[in-house]
Amino acid sequence: SDGFHSQCLIKPEKSWKNFNIHPEAYKIHKISLEDLNDGYSIQDVSEWLQKIALLMPDINLGKVFFSDNPQYEAHWISQLFLNNSKYPGFRIADSRNLISGIKNTNKINDADFDRILEKTRDIAPHTHNAIDDAKFWALFYNELIKVRP
Repeated sequence: SDGFHSQCLIKPEKSWKNFNIHPEAYKIHKISLEDLNDGYSIQDVSEWLQKIALLMPDINLGKVFFSDNPQYEAHWISQLFLNNSKYPGFRIADSRNLISGIKNTNKINDADFDRILEKTRDIAPHTHNAIDDAKFWALFYNELIKVRP
């Protein structure tokens, strides 16, 4: 994949009453409410995501962003677009299902799969930072598709 990695903070909307950051989320991501208040507007971010989706190939299921936590991502994407009265034009799918499908299709045995996983973790640790995690999944995907059945 020749994809790219990008991240941005989204400024909470005034309509998101009682918006707060859970202490556990802060421990993992190290992003405060003050940091978010300096973020981009939901309109800017939703337009940016739509532009990215237009550049993506249209696979047989439509435009797809992959995530290791698609339910969580889908919740925030829906909030983003509902507050902006727009339709996203893409969907969120589980990257673990993609990886599992590649493993099965390419007949990758468990030992080779684990070896590739460890190699990927050494190069691109999975840290719960959006950019780091995207790099991890992209590298893992690229290493797995190199294995031929």
